[in-house]
Amino acid sequence: MGRDLHYREGDFYRVDDRTGFPTRAGRTRKQWNNIFVDERFYESRQPQDLVRGRPDIQRVPEPRPIAPNTFVGSMYDALAAAAAPADTRVYAQNPGLFSAGMQIGIMLDDGIMFRTTVTHTGASTFGDAIFGVDVFGGDNSISLADALPYSASSGNVVVIYEPSPALPP
Repeated sequence: MGRDLHYREGDFYRVDDRTGFPTRAGRTRKQWNNIFVDERFYESRQPQDLVRGRPDIQRVPEPRPIAPNTFVGSMYDALAAAAAPADTRVYAQNPGLFSAGMQIGIMLDDGIMFRTTVTHTGASTFGDAIFGVDVFGGDNSISLADALPYSASSGNVVVIYEPSPALPP
């Protein structure tokens, strides 16, 4: 059976833009994208097409920088030369950190922290030490109240338990 191509007043033929078939205008609908389709194939607009984005403000109101770390623990140094058992004098890399009467700890080669008191420092108040002797005439030795029970290698840590009043807080 063929198409009904007879005349109906106000109901002309229109080509369906999706299928390409001629369809009566009364059975077509105009979609959101301005195409005419048969009412059986009509698709409404996707609701997500109408969503408007909002600005995502990521700045922090009244930012404050992170304060620098403040070290409140012990001060550290290292041995500049190896020390043998029963030595009462050791050589530090920064002898200016030490003063008589300070409580210090020296890490020994067996892993024990040996705690003792500084009796005397041979460091001058100037500059760097080279090979155990200060450039300006003093040496970087530290005299200890107690003899070392075991050996200590160069580079072993020296912990200052009580800072001297001469050191800045």
